[in-house]
Amino acid sequence: MIWRQTICARRGFLVGLATASLVGALGCSGGDRPASVSGRVTYNGKTVTSGVVVLIGEDGKASDPGAVQPDGTYSIAKSPVGTVKVSFDNPPPPETRTSSGGKLPADDPESKENAQAAARYVATPPKYKDPAQSGLTLEIKKGKNDGKDIELR
Repeated sequence: MIWRQTICARRGFLVGLATASLVGALGCSGGDRPASVSGRVTYNGKTVTSGVVVLIGEDGKASDPGAVQPDGTYSIAKSPVGTVKVSFDNPPPPETRTSSGGKLPADDPESKENAQAAARYVATPPKYKDPAQSGLTLEIKKGKNDGKDIELR
């Protein structure tokens, strides 16, 4: 009797496992498979060294955010496919302050790091924050999309 219960339990587990595998495989092969995107951001031909890129699909869904690196490159792990609108935000680096509100000494490591970020900072027009006003679009296909450069003007 116990061996019958064990066989039934194993059979139920295997059927459940097979069903879960089938559902997972169908979900991954469908049209909602995300795309990855990478490229470089420039403003009037100059490399942008900070900021965040977000891509907005035709259905209004947003991509993962893509942080812009000091060399101007960005990458997004999951993006909508099709014609996407581009949103780019590039706030200036913050000033480092002490807990009492005063400026940190120039030789403080955090102050030095912020001064370096400020020296590399490339200001960009605020219109690029809003994907409806940015006027920027990219064509994104399923899978890997390299070389999707964003040229701000």
